[in-house]
Amino acid sequence: MGTFVLVHGAWHGGWCWNRMRVPLQEKGHTVFTPTLTGLGDRVHLANPDVNLTTHIQDILHVLEYEDLHDVVLVGHSYGGMVITGVADQARERIKQLVYLDAFLPEHGQSMQDIRNIQQETTLDDQWRVPPMPYHMQDTNLFGVTNPADIAWIRPRITMQPIQTLTQQLSLTRSDPHPRRSYILASDNANSSFPKIAARLQEDPHWQVYRLIGGHDVMVTRPQELADLLDTIG
Repeated sequence: MGTFVLVHGAWHGGWCWNRMRVPLQEKGHTVFTPTLTGLGDRVHLANPDVNLTTHIQDILHVLEYEDLHDVVLVGHSYGGMVITGVADQARERIKQLVYLDAFLPEHGQSMQDIRNIQQETTLDDQWRVPPMPYHMQDTNLFGVTNPADIAWIRPRITMQPIQTLTQQLSLTRSDPHPRRSYILASDNANSSFPKIAARLQEDPHWQVYRLIGGHDVMVTRPQELADLLDTIG
């Protein structure tokens, strides 16, 4: 069966895939859910020097040290920045890229470029960025509306080192990975992701899927997402 490496988004950690691991493993897949440096259970490693390159190296090291090949590499949200950089450097290890409600950066772009994140959003120390207010509502946390799920997520959210959002992605290859899929999970018209999915729907090089369940669909619909990834992979 397949090997999945699931890369979380900003302010999250490997914990956000907890409900996904068993459903994918029960289908016979090997599943890795690393936490990026300075976030989640690795928040103690946060410092002003952590940047996008750091996070790309995190995943490259998982592929290398676990000796992984034919990997289905999944990136959620900001994780799209990371897996794009990983695929640029380790294409021979990757079977397919899956962007889950994720951003699709081009060479020379940063998350700040894509989302217009302003310096004023940082904490007083000027190097940590809290989640944007619209992500942290009492009744809608990253697209999650169930109160029990919100109570589980909220204490696990951590600040994001700002250089992960401001460093521009540097790509060395001009040809993208030949196997790319996009899963749309957000149905909010103000979100960037429906626009991305609509654009890719017209591109024959992409397979586009819909699993509407809110941005953190791995929390709200883990079994259905596992089923879809099993089909894609």
